[in-house]
Amino acid sequence: MASPRILFICIMLTFLGFVHIKTSAGNIKSDTSSFDYDILKTLKELIDGPLESSEIMVYFDEYLANNQVNKVLLQLQGSPLVIASLTPDNAEDWLDMHNTENFKSTNLVHILFIDDNFQSLIFEQLNQDWNPAYFIVFNLGNKSANLLLEDPSFSGIKRIALIQAAKYDGKAELFTYFPFKPENKIKYLGNWDPDDFQALDDVFPDRFPSFEGFEFEIATWLDDRPYAFNISSSEMNTDGDGICVEMLNALGKTYNFTFTLTLHTPNCQWGSFENGSWNGMLGMVYRKEKHLTINYFSLTNERRADFDSTVPYHIEGFGIAMMPPPPIPKWRSAYYPFTYDVWAAILTTLILATIFYVMLNKTGSSRFTASSWDVWVFTLRSLFNNSWPRLPTDEAEKVFAGFWFLFCMITTYAYTANLVAFLTVPVFPKRIQTVEELALSDYRVTMFDYGEFVPEALMSSHDPSYRTLGERLDLVNTEYDEAVDLMKAGTHGFIESASYNRLLVKIDYEAEDSYLLKEELYPGYLCWYMQKNTAYIDRFNTGIQGLVEGGLVLHWMKMKTEYFLG
Repeated sequence: MASPRILFICIMLTFLGFVHIKTSAGNIKSDTSSFDYDILKTLKELIDGPLESSEIMVYFDEYLANNQVNKVLLQLQGSPLVIASLTPDNAEDWLDMHNTENFKSTNLVHILFIDDNFQSLIFEQLNQDWNPAYFIVFNLGNKSANLLLEDPSFSGIKRIALIQAAKYDGKAELFTYFPFKPENKIKYLGNWDPDDFQALDDVFPDRFPSFEGFEFEIATWLDDRPYAFNISSSEMNTDGDGICVEMLNALGKTYNFTFTLTLHTPNCQWGSFENGSWNGMLGMVYRKEKHLTINYFSLTNERRADFDSTVPYHIEGFGIAMMPPPPIPKWRSAYYPFTYDVWAAILTTLILATIFYVMLNKTGSSRFTASSWDVWVFTLRSLFNNSWPRLPTDEAEKVFAGFWFLFCMITTYAYTANLVAFLTVPVFPKRIQTVEELALSDYRVTMFDYGEFVPEALMSSHDPSYRTLGERLDLVNTEYDEAVDLMKAGTHGFIESASYNRLLVKIDYEAEDSYLLKEELYPGYLCWYMQKNTAYIDRFNTGIQGLVEGGLVLHWMKMKTEYFLG
């Protein structure tokens, strides 16, 4: 029984123009092919059975005969669904009118009715954004199931089934397609029987239980420690190592595939969208030269618009490496044992004590009347561990002197102890640890420009601290040497992905004293990117999620980092 929500959605979609049924005589042909009753019966039992809890979208081939459409509509009567009729002329415009993410919902099953005149060009035009999770093709003509299921227009669909009438008895037959099988890619699931196909998984079996030894071509830049790096010094060797390579090895053993890596990209760009196209590793995947890329890429909406992203396997951002500030000069040790606030408090106490003692001396019964200067010298002498030339005779002055001597003794001992410590151990100013502290300082930042999004993002950021760093950013277009030299000079912070930054600075440039700010720029989820509408991405997602939950990714992170740092 359809829920009121589904019925309401269907009614609203009809009024909004989402439903588009072609009924003009110029587009509907006469009945030129047989239409088996068993197919209609299968359709009804399919909707009332395994598709009962799913929402349905129906497509009619524009060349489908009028009476065939009517018979199908009679079977669909009373079922909540959306009907669309597409032609090569209106396909792109029709898609632009709607939220394409709705088409990919796992709760929506797409059903296509075609005959011998079907043109897959329609779905080729929709392929980038139209990619259903569940798709059923009702073949009402005599086209081969092989030709239909192997059509490139349907290559991005995750689960697909074809239903047609058997030639010998007219019974409804079910087929699906296993693209990675070396032979017999078309699998016969059996004749339709409601008892055999009770669940959605019975109609749509997993098409990617194994990759059957397929060799994936991976776009990599093997200078991305600890994620993907070259274990050989030879420029011709692409035997990679690293966290992501270990993940590929584990997935390959589980799902039976091999892979090849690239040493670097042809244009030496990482992967960004410039001048209307993708470059670097992402460009190789976008142009379908490679199947996927596994290097350090964070999850962004801009990339997800043109690529399929796997589940995240790690969280990391861009680290800022800096040299620690130089130690405080020795001559500053004289006043550094106390903070500025303590020095201000001591001075204030000294002034008040002097004024108070002068008042006691003037109003008391002391035998010696001291001037204000004498009182100032007396109180000051105590702070330097010098005795008074004469002791007070008035009782009130004696009490005051006792408390003053105690204060001076505590202050002197505290100062002396701290002074010894500061003279023995070098004193360093507080290290910068946050982006805000860096923005408020006089430091600049530098970065090697290899095509990452960070420079542009900093300059256009709404965060004042990020925007300040963008204004102080000095990009280097040659090599890392120039950028790291600026950092080692103590004038700049060096921006690079956190893990790689740490290894690069400490191992390659031997800046052992350098440190990374505790706060990272643009921390985010790391993922792999595949071609848009990759049908088998769920198989990779399942495997990657298992590696993360099993703790293997963190284990490899520790092992690969220790491999370099010891």
